[in-house]
Amino acid sequence: MAERLSATSAEESPEPQPSRCRRRYKATNMAFEEMVKMVSILRREDYDAKKGPYTQPNMQKDKIMSSVVTALEK
Repeated sequence: MAERLSATSAEESPEPQPSRCRRRYKATNMAFEEMVKMVSILRREDYDAKKGPYTQPNMQKDKIMSSVVTALEK
């Protein structure tokens, strides 16, 4: 009887089971205007806490900023 109930419930739900893997999205190239806007936001905000109580500045942001600025200057 349990087999009969499970068989009928499987037939009643026509929805496919969701896949277990998640869809991964690839990053797209940034437009020049978007890059300029991002640089202005990064310069304006205090993301690396140089102005705050945090004593060690974020070196990763400095590397990103220098590479973005050199790319924009080309």
